Amino acid sequence: TNEKITHLDYGGGDGKFSTYVNTKKNITSSFFDPYYNNILSVDFKKNEYNIITLWHVLEHAYDLDILFENIEKSLENRGKLVVAVPNFDSLERNIYKENWAAYDLPRHLYHFNNISLEKLLRSKGYKIIDKKRMLFDTFYISILSGMKISNISVIKSLFVALFIVFKVIIKGPELSSSLLYVCEKEK
Repeated sequence: TNEKITHLDYGGGDGKFSTYVNTKKNITSSFFDPYYNNILSVDFKKNEYNIITLWHVLEHAYDLDILFENIEKSLENRGKLVVAVPNFDSLERNIYKENWAAYDLPRHLYHFNNISLEKLLRSKGYKIIDKKRMLFDTFYISILSGMKISNISVIKSLFVALFIVFKVIIKGPELSSSLLYVCEKEK
């Protein structure tokens, strides 16, 4: 498409993802992170974007209402919101139990499954367009979870991750390690 894309990576840390996106044609990307001190971070409320990404941000937000108010001020009508969060209903949570790395307490303030994430997004005025699998997250979370048990468990966790990936491919993104939703602002 030749449409000009304006992108904001909300919670973008040091801005590396935004820097990468800026290498693509017809895209202008900015980033904002309230917890990462970077001079290049933008005042997100001053611009309108047609895509905002929240890569593993929701579970860290102290106030989801304020977060969505900020997004509301920045995302243009019919704009796309891309949200990724760890999935509380993931298969590896059932395998690793209390050693599941994505609990990540106290940094993760919320835990979402597909039902609670959809309910939140709809209540904030977003229509879910697509759900995607984040298969590489399965390896990452499985390895971190295995490391909590022992070094031998790390090797075992690779096989567990392969098993989970095949199940997720067959059964769908609702069992994936992370939920990735593409939404559209309804108004």
